[in-house]
Amino acid sequence: MDGICMMQNPNLGDTVTINLGFENGSIANVCYFSNGNKKVPKESIEVFCGSNFFHIDDFMTMTMHSDNAEQKMKLKTQDKGHTKQFEMVMESLKKGEAFPIPFEQIYHSSKLTLLALESIAGSRTVQVKD
Repeated sequence: MDGICMMQNPNLGDTVTINLGFENGSIANVCYFSNGNKKVPKESIEVFCGSNFFHIDDFMTMTMHSDNAEQKMKLKTQDKGHTKQFEMVMESLKKGEAFPIPFEQIYHSSKLTLLALESIAGSRTVQVKD
C-alpha cells in the first residue's frame, strides 16, 4: 500500500491518495481531496469489473454500463447508508443475531486505515500482512 499526502502545503494535509494492490492483480485507488471546487459533487465512486462500469455520484445517482446497456438510478435525497446500517446493527442486537458487517471486515478496514497513515507518515510503501 502506498499512501501519498500533500504535506508540503500545510492547507492540504488532508488531500491524500492511497493505492492498494491485491494478490489477484486487482488494484484500488482511494483519493480524498480537500481542495476541490465546492460546486462540484463531493464524492465519486467508480468501479470497473470486467466489461462493466459503475459510477456513483455524490450518493445521489448511479450509472451502470455493460457491453450493450446503460442504466441510471437517481435518489431524491443523498443516502450514504448510515441510517440503514445503524438500524441493521440495532436489529441484530435486539434479535441476538450476527452483526451486518462481520468483525473480520471491520478489523481489516481499520487496519488498512492505520497502515495508510503509517505509509503517509513514513513516505513509503507499507506491506499488508494478515
